[in-house]
Amino acid sequence: MVAAVVAVAAILMSVDVNQYRGVIEEQAEAATGRDLSIGGPIELSISLSPAVVLQDVAFANAPWGSRPEMVTARRLEAQVELLPLLSGEIKVKRLVLVGPDVLLEVNEDGVGNWALDLPASDGAAETAAAETAAETAADEAATAGRQALPDLQLVRVEDAVVVYSDQSTGEKRSLSLAALEAAAQGWNAPLAVQGSGQLDDLSFSLAGTLGPLSDLVNQATVYPVVMKVEAAGATVNVDGRIEAPEEARGIDLGIAVSVPEPTATAQAFNATAPADLPALRLDGRLSDTQGGWAVRNLAASLGDTSLAGALTVTLDGPRPKVTGTLSSPLIDLAALLPSKGGEGDAAGAGQSADTPSRLFPDTPLPLAGLKAADANVELAVSRLVLPDGMALADVTGKVSLSNGRLMVAPASARAGGGTVRAEVTLDASSEAAPAVALTLRTEDVKLGQVLAEVGQGDLIQKGPTDVRLDLTGRGASVAAIMGSLDGGAVVSVGQGTINNDAVRSWTQDIALRLIDSLNPFASKDKYTVLQCGVVNLSLQNGVATSDRGIAVQTPKFHVTGSGTVNLGTETLDMAVKTGVREGAGLATANLANLVRLRGPLTDPSLAVDPLGAARTAVSAGAAIASGGLSLLAEQVIERTAEPEDVCAVALGQAPARASQPPQDQQAAPSQAPAPDNPLDAVKGMGENLGEGLKGLFGR
Repeated sequence: MVAAVVAVAAILMSVDVNQYRGVIEEQAEAATGRDLSIGGPIELSISLSPAVVLQDVAFANAPWGSRPEMVTARRLEAQVELLPLLSGEIKVKRLVLVGPDVLLEVNEDGVGNWALDLPASDGAAETAAAETAAETAADEAATAGRQALPDLQLVRVEDAVVVYSDQSTGEKRSLSLAALEAAAQGWNAPLAVQGSGQLDDLSFSLAGTLGPLSDLVNQATVYPVVMKVEAAGATVNVDGRIEAPEEARGIDLGIAVSVPEPTATAQAFNATAPADLPALRLDGRLSDTQGGWAVRNLAASLGDTSLAGALTVTLDGPRPKVTGTLSSPLIDLAALLPSKGGEGDAAGAGQSADTPSRLFPDTPLPLAGLKAADANVELAVSRLVLPDGMALADVTGKVSLSNGRLMVAPASARAGGGTVRAEVTLDASSEAAPAVALTLRTEDVKLGQVLAEVGQGDLIQKGPTDVRLDLTGRGASVAAIMGSLDGGAVVSVGQGTINNDAVRSWTQDIALRLIDSLNPFASKDKYTVLQCGVVNLSLQNGVATSDRGIAVQTPKFHVTGSGTVNLGTETLDMAVKTGVREGAGLATANLANLVRLRGPLTDPSLAVDPLGAARTAVSAGAAIASGGLSLLAEQVIERTAEPEDVCAVALGQAPARASQPPQDQQAAPSQAPAPDNPLDAVKGMGENLGEGLKGLFGR
């Protein structure tokens, strides 16, 4: 046998294989309908492992293609083992492709250049003969078994470029492979894969082990997959099995994703992400389901924030649908989404130079994506920290999305020692402007505790707060929604203590600064005991109206207010007055008459209105009904022996008491008469109130 092998080798060595160049090219054209050209010499190396080398190989493109060649390669090398050939077994020891340049393109009719235009058969007889031959070949292949296919031990691709171009859409992608190698010790041995390259501008590398090629060909019941891919600083590990790889069924893969620097990784994928995000970790088990995919044992973490649960994606409906349950011990949005302002913003002395012109943005909301998928997900979070630092505990909610209609209901949480319950609906299912509905209830939420969580714990102590919101609106932007709101908003604050010094140095809350400016005792007392506070607004078409629905009551004085807030134009016009209880130790003759808060919500102004001393009284209700905003009162600050319960009046639980006659008209005046000129009252008003008004909002 050795002599026969030597004789065959001697004969082959004496043959010039280049004479078969034309035969090879003709056979390729007959089989594919396209030209195959071999521009370089054909080399044949004879040994126990003979090798054939082709150089400068080119395969023609489709006639409509953008270049003449679909595939070119600098070198194609195939090395086989000689001795197995004597027994009819083909063992390819080495198959190397160097410098392949592949162009995959799609024309404007959606036809790919890889679709071959094969020669048509001549007549029905040839067609029948071809079908019979194919059936015979298939039977023979089944009898011989798939092991008769070549046994590839090493396949290597070097310096490869693959370009995909779609002329109908303009899409173009490029894949460069520095090296890609697949090696196995035999047909029945595991296949080791490794390589590196670049997809467009994204560099990557991969390494792993796949099941034997024989398992793929013989359709083994379990095909193992172990792979590691690295790209843009991220690492993806896959470890599992596929029961039916030829049908992509029976997938059960463990997936672990590690992203040490998510911000940089997102930028590499041309995506945006907040700066300095902590490390991301994602683990789960991916499997195929009837009509979709499922992820179980899901565990994700981003810094201290984590999430666990299971999700299922169904793809066989009118839209993809996501269902599942998620839970988390902590979601810290304050750490993941830092506040835009720097430290100390809350204690600033006034409006910054870059105060926005609009409080509510008028940019369109990204609502088109609501129709891209449906969802039904239940969420439970033990602790949720909002961007401003406020913490919610025991957050539960059910999120449902169906054909553009998003609903969060029911949702509940604990905050500030109390409870919060809400229902939110955003309906973008029709061509009409999206509709929004919000129902919110809070019970016994301690305002002081909430302020402490956002770094303002010295402002108020205690202050149990109840909120009732029932609002509906419509619009494609936040500004449009706010400008169309209908419904009611009621905020009621119970007993607490206000730190006057802390309030005076804080500019962020209009209500607190207004209380400070109208507090006749702000400069005398370090603390103000709050008995109650109420804001009761009725909203119609974006205009919030209050008829004595704003109230603050303390043992020494009370404040009441009326007016409007136009959320569409982002302006307000409010009138307030103060009542001082007898025996509080403050003369009222020289105090302000009428205080007006008006202007844009982003930069309102506060001023004293001397006309408030006029004897003509126009009720808030009448002024609002007639469209006027010049709210007058007989007097703004009055002295009362037993002040009415202004909070009960604001809540609609008690009727408002008629105003007392001016001080100089009482039968037994106990104070000096009011000045003849109302302007003198303004000039001589209390120093503490004047300074408070002057300092409001940095003015």
